[in-house]
Amino acid sequence: MLVACNAVSGVRDLKLVDCVDCAEAGATIADAGSADTGRVTDTGTAPPADQRAPDVAVDTRPAGASYCGGITFNAPFDADLNSAAGQNPTTSDPVSLSPGRYSNAATLTTAAVFWDATVKPLHNKDVGTVALWMKPNFILKTTDMRGLYRPRTGQGAAANNAGPGITIEGLTVVMENQDGMQAKVTIAADQVAANWTPTGFMLFVGTWNRTGMPAGAPTLTLTLSSTVGSTTVTTTEPWTPGNEAKFIRVGSQTAQSQMLADDVTLWNRQLGAQEIKDLFVAPLGVTATCGM
Repeated sequence: MLVACNAVSGVRDLKLVDCVDCAEAGATIADAGSADTGRVTDTGTAPPADQRAPDVAVDTRPAGASYCGGITFNAPFDADLNSAAGQNPTTSDPVSLSPGRYSNAATLTTAAVFWDATVKPLHNKDVGTVALWMKPNFILKTTDMRGLYRPRTGQGAAANNAGPGITIEGLTVVMENQDGMQAKVTIAADQVAANWTPTGFMLFVGTWNRTGMPAGAPTLTLTLSSTVGSTTVTTTEPWTPGNEAKFIRVGSQTAQSQMLADDVTLWNRQLGAQEIKDLFVAPLGVTATCGM
């Protein structure tokens, strides 16, 4: 009579042998049970190391990062100035690439970079967020003004603003809606100084919600994060943007930035405080993290 008998141990030793062999191996028919050639029984013993499945590559991206939802624009500057969607911008002056926060960054000295916001809506004037990494090539001075980000109605210096933008004004950093009814939020000089890293990249994040919906008051918030600390300021002043953004601008022709800019991103919603923290500590840029 043939039965299933594990003469030694492990699945690979399982074979059909004569009952006499079973007895010699110290097993009985009751121990072995009926043979079932259509099923392999797991004895709980791991196969030899050289026969195990190969290790699976580990994905180091933050799985399902919450800030990946609602992105309308991202410019990683990894290889060129194009957006992650492939949109080629125009520049007021030549722009080169330098080592950035993640890969490369745009070197903006006297140049402004413009992306067309009409082909695909990039800037939501009612509610949104803008984030960019910036490394200064300047020293803060009370008399200086430096443009970081601004939605605009055109590319010329005389074009109108079209919603909240971020500017360094003297020793402070402001986010201001200069179009329609004004609202302004300011990181004071002492807070800027406490969180400023003159030789490293800092993350600037501005959010806006002019209606206050679904609940609450209209808000503008501005956050500055660096390796030495972070600060956030908020205003609930009411404001009404009047112009539609036809371009989004990084840098400025007039308020010359003198900076490296990296990983510029827009959302059609307000990021929360924890999402901003997650964005700051992310090991990869938005394009890589969010699979853009």
